[in-house]
Amino acid sequence: MGGRKNRSRSGRSASHRNAEEVISGSSGSWKLNRYLQIKHSDEIGRYLIAADNLLPGTILLQEDPIVIGPNFGLGPTCLRCGKMIHSKKNPISRCERCAWPVCENGCQGVNFNLHSPAECEVLSKAAKIPAENVLFNIITPLRVLLTRRDEPDKWTELQLESHDDIRKLNKDQWDFYQREVVDAFKEVCGFQEFTEDEVHTVCGYLQLNDPI
Repeated sequence: MGGRKNRSRSGRSASHRNAEEVISGSSGSWKLNRYLQIKHSDEIGRYLIAADNLLPGTILLQEDPIVIGPNFGLGPTCLRCGKMIHSKKNPISRCERCAWPVCENGCQGVNFNLHSPAECEVLSKAAKIPAENVLFNIITPLRVLLTRRDEPDKWTELQLESHDDIRKLNKDQWDFYQREVVDAFKEVCGFQEFTEDEVHTVCGYLQLNDPI
């Protein structure tokens, strides 16, 4: 999940620091680089289209991830390296401070440790230590929220759209995120620092713009 990403699809459209800067225009269309244009729709927000004929293997976007974390429903994963943890492992290795699972006690991540001191501090105060898969759904939203709090320069790069008003119209989907993410977030961390609406908004960022 880490490392530099090459993408040829319209995933995240926020960090446009490519060979050419974004050029603003009044027509609702912006030039991203010589290969891509950013369009805007009232229904789905920003999206990308090809600005020219593309050869197979053409690199369209290349950028480092701002946040790395497990996908919703992935289950137990090492907070330090992202490796999946088999639930049959007994006993499960845990972080010395927050007691959340890691793949092994000596794990320091792959290229770097994903489990930041700020995250560890929040989870060390958690009302519940994960014994079920659903609690891991809070990790990536928590990392996004901590980025907003602790790394404002990175946060300003995101400029993502959550479309909460449109997402609320799909009741089954909204209820899924309420149950599997927002309620789990409340169960583990409470809402002393981040509100329920903020967690829902981050779920929208991840749903519509993943990978971040």
